Amino acid sequence: MGLSLANEVPEQEERRDGESSQLLGYLMFELAFSLPRCPQWELFGRIHHRSGAGNYFTNIHGASNAVGFGIRYSF
Repeated sequence: MGLSLANEVPEQEERRDGESSQLLGYLMFELAFSLPRCPQWELFGRIHHRSGAGNYFTNIHGASNAVGFGIRYSF
């Protein structure tokens, strides 16, 4: 949880919501799975969320989400 500062107002958010802001609230959720016999390998999924946080930061009512998946190896 924190702040998300974009270099420019994201075109995708502006096009979808009609308005956006460079500074918004940020949340990231991650869920990881590994097998007990090889815990150094993980499969994970993430959601990155940017929003006005209920008008806490700005008067923006929309939000954007980005989803990612991956494989991670811990050394």
